[in-house]
Amino acid sequence: MTTKPQKQPINHLSWSRKPLAFLLCLFVVGFGYGQNLVENGNMEDTVFCPWAENQLPLHWTSFGATPDYLNGCSSELNVPNTPTGFHQAHSGVGMTGVYNYVDTNNSGWPDYREYIGTQLITPLVIGEKYYISFFLSFGQVLSANLQSNKIGSDKLGMKFSTIPYSETVIPTLNNFAHLFTDSIYTDTAQWVKISGSFIADSTYNYLMLGNFFDEANTDTLYFGGTNYFTFSSYYFLDDICVSTDSIFNDTWTGLIAHEQDKLHLNVYPNPAEELMNIEALTDIDEVYLINTLGQIVYQMKYENTKKIQVDVSHFPKGIYTLRLNAKNDFFTKKIFINP
Repeated sequence: MTTKPQKQPINHLSWSRKPLAFLLCLFVVGFGYGQNLVENGNMEDTVFCPWAENQLPLHWTSFGATPDYLNGCSSELNVPNTPTGFHQAHSGVGMTGVYNYVDTNNSGWPDYREYIGTQLITPLVIGEKYYISFFLSFGQVLSANLQSNKIGSDKLGMKFSTIPYSETVIPTLNNFAHLFTDSIYTDTAQWVKISGSFIADSTYNYLMLGNFFDEANTDTLYFGGTNYFTFSSYYFLDDICVSTDSIFNDTWTGLIAHEQDKLHLNVYPNPAEELMNIEALTDIDEVYLINTLGQIVYQMKYENTKKIQVDVSHFPKGIYTLRLNAKNDFFTKKIFINP
């Protein structure tokens, strides 16, 4: 019987390696409507602001060991100022993270993996073709005065199941997943989209992400170092999508499409060409514009103002997330810029 590794506790002063949300997304594309069968696929909706490991977004749970959740609402597990360094979510302010691989020779933990999972909105239909995707980014670690990337690894993937799993009842490493990486990604600044399609051969109603391949079938890339944390491979995950619509899957960005009623946020015009007006019923403290790569392209602090005007004429055409901080809370809205 394998004993899982013990993670160091998290408190307000230190966070050894922790980095890392519900939206039933309906998104209008040029050829019609599409639907994401993954609730809260963008990791934005929270049960509460996370402060420790295995506190996952709304509708997500552990399907093996103790995956992690980061959100901009948290002071301890913040995005983008994570305890492991500056790291944007792919969209919005929420993302999860998993151990994809741990070196058995150095750790003594054979085939240790972490998985996140969720129940789909509706079961898959046998014979139906589904388009599936997720975004990943390599995690960075700072610990014990050693700043070092960990191990890069492949085989991070997506797998469907007819049964759920738990922290202690984990999926079998049978060297199969419906979608997985063939390459080793080690860029900590960029997000990579992993996408594909398959025809359902069962009425799958659960989805899980992680590494379903054993050590012999997982390729790795070591970055050196003698610290324990350099012997593990950690990746962030965001914006998971499952759809029967290929166009929807190609264009879905994970951005939040609803306004927060308690702020009574009014943004106009939308799309904006030159000046974008922002109005709220309460004072706005800070405004961010975040592009689809998760990069902050605009940030400004304000005092005692409920109306703001932002010049967007110099931003590239596209979809952005508008984030407002107000009264110790934050609010987001999807906007379009067409200069």
